[in-house]
Amino acid sequence: MAGLNCRYCGSPVDGAVCAHCGAPAPDRAAAASPPPAAATPGHDQARGHVPDPAAVAGSLVGAIRSRLVPEAEKIVPEAEKLVRKHHPAWQWRTAGGVLVIALILLVVLMIRSCSLPGMPGGFANPGLPGAPAPTLPGTLATASCEPPESASGVERCVVSAADPLLSGGITGGRDLPLRVQTVPPGELAGIVRQWRAAGGSVVSDSTVFVSISASSAVLYADTGSGLRIDTGSFTNNAAAQTFLSRSGLLGG
Repeated sequence: MAGLNCRYCGSPVDGAVCAHCGAPAPDRAAAASPPPAAATPGHDQARGHVPDPAAVAGSLVGAIRSRLVPEAEKIVPEAEKLVRKHHPAWQWRTAGGVLVIALILLVVLMIRSCSLPGMPGGFANPGLPGAPAPTLPGTLATASCEPPESASGVERCVVSAADPLLSGGITGGRDLPLRVQTVPPGELAGIVRQWRAAGGSVVSDSTVFVSISASSAVLYADTGSGLRIDTGSFTNNAAAQTFLSRSGLLGG
């Protein structure tokens, strides 16, 4: 097909398609035939001298595809090599390990927050100045306690899950945390009013106030001595009631 030129870009065509724009090569027979007789401009357009837009669009798409696809095939492997080079496999494994540790810590914090929920009338009160360390009544005396905090006077104690006081799985097999504080009786009466207003199941409402909160934790206040005890959560209200009966907090 030597000597033929592309009908669209004018470049020499040596094969079946134009090497420059990808358009089909002109027909040799059509190129060798004598030019048609002169006609009016309208007559020329009617005979097809204006290129078919669909054919032009198809040719352009083919040209673009022929140039872009090979380039993409070169770029993708290079990008994969770049990622592997800057982020080797051990870095991905390390990142995964850090994520697992973070999730474990989050679960532990959630469990701790659920086991000792925040109560109405929190421990912002500094406690009774100069008061000795609170003494736990009844069988709660078996709990292990830390020294009271100097600022608040709060004593943090724990009843072991193996203690007979918690037998029957009333805490779901967990240790039972306690917060103990001696508060001026007048201020403790105000805390009791907050507990009462917060709802829950009131078990005793006299000099000794005892309530089971919505989270199945026990709230104990002796307004005569100023002793306040908050427990962690039990499995349900019946389990909390069992604890009150065993511990002697109800005076029985």
